[in-house]
Amino acid sequence: MTPRFRSRFKYNRPPIVCALSARNRPSTRNPRFKCSATPILDLEQSPPQPSKSWLPKLIGVALGVFLGLLLILNDQDRLPQWHWPAVNGFLLIPALYVVIAIHEIGHFVAGRIVGFEMGAFSVGAFVFTKSGKNWVFRFDRRKWVGGFYTPLNGITRFNTTRCAWMVGGGPLASILLAVLCGEIFARCGSGYWAWIGTLCWTSLFILIIAAVPFSAGLNKSDSARLWQLIRHPQRARSWMALLAIQAQDAGGLRPREWNLQQFEEMLLVDSSAREYLYCQLMAFYRRLDEGSDAVALAHLENALARSAQSGKEWRHVLFLEAASASASIVSFRQGCEACCAGGESGP
Repeated sequence: MTPRFRSRFKYNRPPIVCALSARNRPSTRNPRFKCSATPILDLEQSPPQPSKSWLPKLIGVALGVFLGLLLILNDQDRLPQWHWPAVNGFLLIPALYVVIAIHEIGHFVAGRIVGFEMGAFSVGAFVFTKSGKNWVFRFDRRKWVGGFYTPLNGITRFNTTRCAWMVGGGPLASILLAVLCGEIFARCGSGYWAWIGTLCWTSLFILIIAAVPFSAGLNKSDSARLWQLIRHPQRARSWMALLAIQAQDAGGLRPREWNLQQFEEMLLVDSSAREYLYCQLMAFYRRLDEGSDAVALAHLENALARSAQSGKEWRHVLFLEAASASASIVSFRQGCEACCAGGESGP
């Protein structure tokens, strides 16, 4: 899921709540004042601090140490006398990019077979995003390692089996690559510059990462998503509805034109789910486009309240939306005050 700032905030009528600066907001200790429905937007409450996700880092460090020790022991001939694939350290990063690309292509191919379109594709810092009928490329220097595939579901009826095949396409591609590299190694050795052995080890590494169930920001690993689809299909329906809304948004439909049934299905997402923040942000855009300003701000407040578990990019998008909303509200209030002052001073 790739965050995107839209700045669509336009008011057709006076908002119910207004953003107050630290200088003129009322004290909540005064019994005459009550907390508003949007305390974070009204600066009555600070947004939650980002939580430190130590589990994915710990898993990555443990796997890295394990593979590093395995390679060191292999070089020192302390492992059983098996014919282990050789590794070229200079080819680790290119091999990692190749393995990630094949993994994400596996998601894409499996998704196309079961009826999903591609919404975004990333291999390391190279990101391709669909916008309407066009594709946009950007180079994100902050993401040198990793990748993602964003499916778009344009089908009204949800099917967990289709989603499970799409999610499992990536690990299946990694398994096929590891088996192919192992077969080539058994027949021809590690190859020139040990590129076969390097591909074999990196494919095994990516396969292990995909097999470990964990969540990072708003994203889940392949095994965690498969577990949700198999064991909790009702919870997964909101995620599938979100994919359908993403497909309509990428197709150029305005938020008010999104399918109402899928939109309401998306809003049934559990507040503890990782995609809850994204669903609330999409609901903010929909209600805002419909002119329901107070309801839209309530959805934005819910997203801000759950921003602790999101990444930096998502927090930046939420704060930009909040700043845009606050600026629009404050400018509208100042305009009303100027009109009132002008009316009182008139003849």
